[in-house]
Amino acid sequence: MSLGSDAERYLFHAFGSRYAGANAMQEPALLPQVYLHFNPLTERQRKALNKPRWLGRERMDFLLLLPGGVRIVIEVDGKHHYAREKPPGSGQWEVAADLYSEMAAEDRVLRLKGYEVFRFGGKEICDAREDLSFIRRFFSDLEARFWAGVAS
Repeated sequence: MSLGSDAERYLFHAFGSRYAGANAMQEPALLPQVYLHFNPLTERQRKALNKPRWLGRERMDFLLLLPGGVRIVIEVDGKHHYAREKPPGSGQWEVAADLYSEMAAEDRVLRLKGYEVFRFGGKEICDAREDLSFIRRFFSDLEARFWAGVAS
């Protein structure tokens, strides 16, 4: 398994430590790097068919499938979700309202398709990497809201 960033690895570890117990096999699975839809067309084929270069939301950082058909998307956002490096390679970042707007629009589409979407800032996770209890609490809160008492 390959996770995209340190923040994603920390979140995955926090989930694993929250549900690592005698009943771990009865707990929900957190699936990393899940493709919402797969498009087998190459870039050349997409261009020839006048399709966009890429799909707005191809991959989710994590998908949590819960009893009762509850589908939860968890995203870990780095600055590339809301800013652009100006100039490229400079290490200087500039807020990009269009990137944030695209992300918000994609979240609305997911919600309308029945997914719950939760976002973490990569910085918030990396800054707390020595104590990830807030992520374990988040999963406990999800459990209380979405699957406590639901028969599997």
